Amino acid sequence: PISVRYQNALRDHVEDKTTAAVPDPTEMNNIRDMEFAFRNASGYNATGVDTSRAARGVLDNSYYHANLQNKVLFRSDWELRNDTTGAAGRDMREFRDDAAGWYVLFGKAMAKLSEIPAEGSRFEIRKNCRTTN
Repeated sequence: PISVRYQNALRDHVEDKTTAAVPDPTEMNNIRDMEFAFRNASGYNATGVDTSRAARGVLDNSYYHANLQNKVLFRSDWELRNDTTGAAGRDMREFRDDAAGWYVLFGKAMAKLSEIPAEGSRFEIRKNCRTTN
């Protein structure tokens, strides 16, 4: 008989529902996209940010609103948040307050990135961002 200790480990290897699958690369990384109760409990101030269901997943300047309210995910975000006198801090406040200006600059940055040629022999889009196909 299989001991209780190893039962779950064996089940993971045998049952289809517990076998490893391609992970969902989607990460909830914007407090604006969380449920109302979560936003409310966290003290998130949605002033100036569209928090409707229609806005979820939409690229906008809500990152800057959240970041300047100390609602950050990554250490790099926190470093940007704490740059109160430098260019990063200035840009954070500017992008928070001027969504139209942010859209223009973001569009220009994306156009510039799209001009960079692909390199290598395999021009593939990854099915999983963490590994090559």
